[in-house]
Amino acid sequence: MFKAVHRLWHTCWNGPSNSNFSMTFSAMFMQMGLTSFWIRWNNQEDLFVECCDFFTDNQNDIVATEKFKTLSPPTVTRLLKKTFDLETQFDVIRHAHANGMDFILDPLEQPIIESLSLDTFCNTVSYVWACSRDDLKDACAKFFNDNQAEIRMRKEFYELSPHVTHGVMKLGYEILSNLTVS
Repeated sequence: MFKAVHRLWHTCWNGPSNSNFSMTFSAMFMQMGLTSFWIRWNNQEDLFVECCDFFTDNQNDIVATEKFKTLSPPTVTRLLKKTFDLETQFDVIRHAHANGMDFILDPLEQPIIESLSLDTFCNTVSYVWACSRDDLKDACAKFFNDNQAEIRMRKEFYELSPHVTHGVMKLGYEILSNLTVS
């Protein structure tokens, strides 16, 4: 099986970079987990590094395929982290947002919002406001309302851009105003 997978892999990668077959096959290959199989079998990252190199050179074309959108968020996360030396989940979602990978944003953002804490608040609101993630702004503003004394004691809150601090405080006020009117 290894020889067949390896031959099929190289057929894909050695083809012309603008080949629709190559773009589609690369997404299918990652989805099927054959990359993980090969890496475990050979105990090397060589194949995955080739995949990352290919993705670097063809990111826009690959992301535009329907097959790429069927990849799981963990697969895309691993690919982005390795390809672009991204370290945090915020790095990944910022890159995904900036490069049209909207299909993975909700699954990657949900755990961040669910585990919102004093330690993650500033990174979260910075991302949410910078990337205009309107559906997440309410959760951040509510968290701010519930924890504003502690948040205002943190240096990193004052290092946020004025646009972000004003936005979260204003939305927090609007939420409180709506509660008192209701």
